Amino acid sequence: MDLGARFSLDLQRRFVTRAFFPNDTVDGRTALVDSWSDFDGTDADAVNAKLYFRSTNDDPTGTPTYGAFQEFVSGTFKARAFQFKAELNSFDVAQNILIDELGFEATFQRRQENSNGATASGTSTKSVAFDKAFFVGTASLVGRMLTCQALRLRFRTLAMASV
Repeated sequence: MDLGARFSLDLQRRFVTRAFFPNDTVDGRTALVDSWSDFDGTDADAVNAKLYFRSTNDDPTGTPTYGAFQEFVSGTFKARAFQFKAELNSFDVAQNILIDELGFEATFQRRQENSNGATASGTSTKSVAFDKAFFVGTASLVGRMLTCQALRLRFRTLAMASV
């Protein structure tokens, strides 16, 4: 996500996952019965998911230098561009992970800037310069959430990058 310039941005993660048994029958399982955490398949809990992000102050359309990926927790971050990835793991070959929500909500903090210069009235266009720029770009900050109701991943680990 490119903001066009360096801004402080509130990012709130939206990440809901759960484990499930895609082959919820005794004949469908491949692991030894002694290693099953639950015989009847109702207690699927051997999966893990983490959401990561990294940022840069460089123009991402050029050759940006991004920082290292770090675990994404909601907070306020200052950068020009952000990248996101999810790492999904299953520690049991019989269990998989289902993603219900994957994304974030991005908002700018409310702020007020004042100009001490005098502006003459009239019919011509007026320009007012501020010390700190306001976001006027076209980056879409809303609707960056993926809702998956029937997505069944067939891989034990999946990485997604660059929203």
